Amino acid sequence: MDQADKLLLSLKSWPVSDSARNSITALIPRIQQERGSFRDTTEEILEKEIAAQANASNEKSEEDSAIDDEEQTLEGQDAAEKPIDDKERIEILARGREEIIAEIQMAQHEATVALDFLSLISSLNSPEMAYATLTPGLKEVIPPKAMGVEKVSTKYPPQLLQDDRLISQGWKMEGLDSAGDALLRAASRLKAESEKEKRYWEQIMSIRDEGWTICKHPKLRNTLGVRYGFAETAANFENTGIGALRRGEDGSIDLEDPGASKVVRVRIVDAGTITGCARPLGNRGQIPTLKEKILLARDYIYEEELFFEIMKEARHMASQGITTSEDTVTIDMRAGRCIHIDMAPTDEEVYCTGESDDLAQAVGMALRILLSYGHRITLRNRSRPQRPLLHRKGPPGPLPLLRPMVTHLWHYEHSQHLIKFCGHLRDIVHSAGLPTAIVMNPFKNCQPSKMKDIETSIAEFIHSPLESETLIELPGGWRVTIVMRTHLAQPWFGTTYAVTASHDGVCARLMGRNNITAMSELETYLLWCLERSIVNAIRLMEGQGWEQLAQGNSMERNDGKAVKLIKIHVEKGGLHLRSGYVGGRDSEYVWTGLKKDKHLEDVLREI
Repeated sequence: MDQADKLLLSLKSWPVSDSARNSITALIPRIQQERGSFRDTTEEILEKEIAAQANASNEKSEEDSAIDDEEQTLEGQDAAEKPIDDKERIEILARGREEIIAEIQMAQHEATVALDFLSLISSLNSPEMAYATLTPGLKEVIPPKAMGVEKVSTKYPPQLLQDDRLISQGWKMEGLDSAGDALLRAASRLKAESEKEKRYWEQIMSIRDEGWTICKHPKLRNTLGVRYGFAETAANFENTGIGALRRGEDGSIDLEDPGASKVVRVRIVDAGTITGCARPLGNRGQIPTLKEKILLARDYIYEEELFFEIMKEARHMASQGITTSEDTVTIDMRAGRCIHIDMAPTDEEVYCTGESDDLAQAVGMALRILLSYGHRITLRNRSRPQRPLLHRKGPPGPLPLLRPMVTHLWHYEHSQHLIKFCGHLRDIVHSAGLPTAIVMNPFKNCQPSKMKDIETSIAEFIHSPLESETLIELPGGWRVTIVMRTHLAQPWFGTTYAVTASHDGVCARLMGRNNITAMSELETYLLWCLERSIVNAIRLMEGQGWEQLAQGNSMERNDGKAVKLIKIHVEKGGLHLRSGYVGGRDSEYVWTGLKKDKHLEDVLREI
């Protein structure tokens, strides 16, 4: 098969020159890159270069034709030497057939697309005929009359051009006006924003000038905060003492609400009736300023920590008569009297007034002072350098808040009970016509009202036991000294009474010293001392002649006619004198503390 019998048919589209590549904007950079500047380029130089390129191309074409002739001669010789067999011929025909079919399919696809395009354009005027020529796939995707065509005139009349020019100028003027208005609005908004920022930062500087610490809020991004908490507070309140300083709508600072506005409330309850209540803190019924808001937030966080420490310590003092519930601490003061400590809002409706308001207010104020003292001690311990080789300590114990308060309250209650009981004994002795005297020195080791060193005074208030001294002068030369000590710590955990008794002017150590831990035992001991002192007083009466029997409370007198007997008995109800003689009936006379017509000496004369 020679070269003329080969199939040379091609269905590819004719190559089209790239207009963008041959444009002036593309040619100028290419010329500058190849030849440099246009300054040294002239017409003669260009003609010479064109002639040289033409000669070079002619020579190259002659050489290529000679080489092609040689290659064709060699191929003819090779073909003559190597004839094509039937199998190779079939493969060549198959490849040619596949190429022809692919080109035909491409041409058919392009023709179908062109037909669909024309059908869609013509569907605007004759939809039925155009819809029949659309391909099924295109009918499902694009509805008829979706595309149209109009004839556009490229020549506009002068009046239409003038109208278009006026319209464009109007649009430009309107755009400039709207841009100016937008700039004016932006300027006014920027001015208002700058005034708000100025007001905000002025208030920030005023807060800093007051001594408050301005810092970054640990939980809110891009937000400043004021630290009104305490650095020595408990671990539970370390991150709650910072308030967010947000800017309000008018530029003023909007301080973050610290939460529930509650304070520690102290109430005195006597037999189920509230007899006293501490006055609440805070600026109630008024709109607080920014500085007052910071102070109130500090007070509220302080109150929350105070109640937390009170609850923590109350759980360790359950054996001392202190009970806790979910939100209340109750201190039992005996005799139906107790103190309730809880958290309450600052509304006036939840507070009342009574006869024990001063006591409740004093308890609340003392608790707050003790918490401040605990903060100071914590700061001092933290500032000290740590000792070497120190074992790791466990968690810190509760702060001493309730313990010193309960110590003073119990000591006061016990001293009042002792004073009342001694006064009752004095009334009994006076009603019997006998001399007696009682000297009380309560809280003898307490600090004076004017203290020089507050911190040292508070330390003694917390750690030192309370002492009260009572001196009782009984009939018959008896003297009883009672030293009452109260301390809710080792070794007592309560109130102890050191009682020393003496008589007839003998040294006080002759009677010894008795340590009593219960008030009932002390009452029994004082009644015994009074009983023995009255026996001694009767023994020393002139002209009576009574003698004590076996160092007891019985006495006898022998007047020559009969042996008369008396027995002295003292109890809480009064002084009992029982008299009689051998073989006769007994009689009894009682002095209860009320005024009597007959004294003890008169009754003894009548016996």
